[in-house]
Amino acid sequence: MANFYKNQELQITAKFVGVADDGKIQVKIKGIDNVILNIDEQYVNAGGGGGSTSYASTPSHSKKRSSVKVAKKEKKKKEKTEMDKAADAAWGDSDDDAGGDDAKQPTIQEEAPAEDGGGGGGGEVRIYDASELSLGDEKFHPKHKYKTIEVDQGGSLIRTTENKSVMCAFGSIECAEEGKTYQWKVQIIEGNDVNLGVIFSDTCKKNKKQMWWLADEGYSYWGDDGQIYHSDKYKKYGAKYGAGDVIDVILNLEKYKVSFAKNGEKYGKAFKVNKEKGYRLGVGVSGGGHVLQLISFTSS
Repeated sequence: MANFYKNQELQITAKFVGVADDGKIQVKIKGIDNVILNIDEQYVNAGGGGGSTSYASTPSHSKKRSSVKVAKKEKKKKEKTEMDKAADAAWGDSDDDAGGDDAKQPTIQEEAPAEDGGGGGGGEVRIYDASELSLGDEKFHPKHKYKTIEVDQGGSLIRTTENKSVMCAFGSIECAEEGKTYQWKVQIIEGNDVNLGVIFSDTCKKNKKQMWWLADEGYSYWGDDGQIYHSDKYKKYGAKYGAGDVIDVILNLEKYKVSFAKNGEKYGKAFKVNKEKGYRLGVGVSGGGHVLQLISFTSS
């Protein structure tokens, strides 16, 4: 009998059986029943003997997975194109605001995140006393909010009390009068994972812990990426925002559109809105450590 030692290389002749899920070659050795070996294809010589050193280019599952990945990528690209076409119907032409109450959308330069992780840098950040604000009857609704959001300063301020994935709060006034323009100014005091926008007024109750901006009833501008969201549609829109920034939400019910501004810089129309609905201010945050204050509300 031959002597063998550790790490000695052996050459064996085996019968090809198939390909394992991890892409290794499955073989059986003659005379050894009920045993299948999984061998990396780089160690398989398919030359049929004779000392050939060329290895077989055996089709493997890794190659199949690569083909599947390409197919999925093409499908995703096609779906994105179809989504963009659908988005155009919701957003309308990008230049139809010329001469209107919103400036034409500027070219947005990507911002370096502030040290606190947000858009940051809007100016003085402080909590205003309720007596300093003129909000009329508008305030964050004391009941139409998730339980881990508390309302303070006469309804002008909200803060998260726990770290939850989605927490929402809504305004108190239903905005539905044709021909009027409603404008909210919201200061981000802490946090940057914030969605601000408007929502169908009769859907607030069910959306306390729902991503309403990804539903038909919601229209939002997200601070974390500067994109706008409505239903399954999304698009690059403005700069990122976070602690220290003031965001304007502008609902125009003469032209039936909603637009946004960051620190006074208007980005133009974001969406067309449904003419048959009334709206409320909507806020959605993710994670703890968020504080926001409504510092102004006007209707004209």
